[in-house]
Amino acid sequence: MRAYIVISHAYMSKGVVSSIKMIAGDQTQIDFICGYVDGNQDMDRVIRTKLDSMNEYSEIIIFTDLFGGSVNNAVLRVTGQLKNIHVITGVNLTLILGILLASEEDNIEEVIRENITEARNGMVYCNDLTTDNNELEDF
Repeated sequence: MRAYIVISHAYMSKGVVSSIKMIAGDQTQIDFICGYVDGNQDMDRVIRTKLDSMNEYSEIIIFTDLFGGSVNNAVLRVTGQLKNIHVITGVNLTLILGILLASEEDNIEEVIRENITEARNGMVYCNDLTTDNNELEDF
């Protein structure tokens, strides 16, 4: 069984998980950590505590907001030697939903890689899609 954690600076992770639950229904296997708010200054400790509470899961997928940021660095410090934990940074809804809704039978590393590609393809500068008269082109 897989669990998912979205971790961000401030409240982004809470909003992302709220949006996921609105789109995909109640997803009890996903949780969030809001970094550096409400006394969450020691991110290493906060992350360890969250992981300790999830020991019934065989795999944990952690999404962070910013590669090289303090939240991502704390996750990597805490999870560096742990097996069955996958860390992905630079999250968006497309990425998380694709991974979250994948079958438990699918190879998680393949699922992650495929969904990163899909998420990248979903980033579009919409101004490039308009014509001179501001109507969307067929795509």
